[in-house]
Amino acid sequence: METMMLPVTALYGGVLGLFALFLGIRITVMRSKKKIVLNDGGDAELTTAIRVFGNFAEYVPLALILLALAEINGASSAMTHWLGGALVVGRLLHLIGLDGTRMITFGRVAGMTITWGVILIASVLGLSRLI
Repeated sequence: METMMLPVTALYGGVLGLFALFLGIRITVMRSKKKIVLNDGGDAELTTAIRVFGNFAEYVPLALILLALAEINGASSAMTHWLGGALVVGRLLHLIGLDGTRMITFGRVAGMTITWGVILIASVLGLSRLI
């Protein structure tokens, strides 16, 4: 049996896994400093950090699954790198756009738009392989 390799997905999955770890540790450090054990304790900064992590957890797994499916089904290495790189940039922009503010910022909007774009393109790539 031939071993299936997904080197592009593995690369971006690893990078985004470290990013998720950073976001989670960031929340733990905030909780420790603010002495808040559960929920957000009404603290706006902690609420924002929790939502940044939650948003990451809501979108990144789906995007990585779609990236893997595109890679498995023959999407070019350049395309899968483009999608993976865009996803990382989108998530960084989202974090920067929400860091310290709950306002609508360029980073927040651009980060989500890029994330949705990656999901859209990877979904269309997957569907196009069936047609």
